[in-house]
Amino acid sequence: MELMKGKNRNYLIGAVLLPIIIVWFLVQVQFWFGAAIANGPLAILVAAGVGVFCGSRISFSRLTLKLLFWSLYLIYLAASLFGVGLITSCINGDCI
Repeated sequence: MELMKGKNRNYLIGAVLLPIIIVWFLVQVQFWFGAAIANGPLAILVAAGVGVFCGSRISFSRLTLKLLFWSLYLIYLAASLFGVGLITSCINGDCI
């Protein structure tokens, strides 16, 4: 499988894990400093930007694989970022 070879593997791992870690950390920092906005938009934008950057570095041999990856990845990215942000907010007592 071409996604799990060489640099593609590193970019895929970064595209999957880094946005989750970033959104958790930035939402948590907002609560630490008292400027808590539930599921902070800044955290989501920064994490989505990092995820899209890492995802754009992955090379594909066919256009259909690239389109399939991006369609599934964007759904994953939206669901995971809002989910992690919401769970982090709820843990800090700011459930919606």
